[in-house]
Amino acid sequence: TGYYIPALTGHEGVQYGRCKGVAIETQHYPDSPNHPGFPGTLLKPGEVFESTTDYRFSTGASK
Repeated sequence: TGYYIPALTGHEGVQYGRCKGVAIETQHYPDSPNHPGFPGTLLKPGEVFESTTDYRFSTGASK
């Protein structure tokens, strides 16, 4: 939660206060353990889990 983050001034003087944020979290499909066709979520002893997430942001402006 961003409840305890202090207020700040952003780009072009926009004011951001408490709870003004976005959380981007990578995770599996909801209820995936109950659907055989979904990627697995169970990591067994001795197995290694590796994952990469690549975020790309744009202003939408033409290049």
